Amino acid sequence: MFNIIIPSIELDQYLKTCLEKLRKQTYKNFFVTLIVDKKINLKKKYNYKINVIVSRNINMSHKRNLAAK
Repeated sequence: MFNIIIPSIELDQYLKTCLEKLRKQTYKNFFVTLIVDKKINLKKKYNYKINVIVSRNINMSHKRNLAAK
């Protein structure tokens, strides 16, 4: 099992596309950590675990470090 870290800054349209691409993967033994600026609504059911971290006003490198902890 491994973790995919996705830091995002106000790119909702790309984030949804990214999550859909992950859903279509054949390997299913992973989970996703999203680091976003604002709360998001995940209406679809995904076949992997998603951990959402909401962090405002920090840059991308800090978001990646936050997810690695």
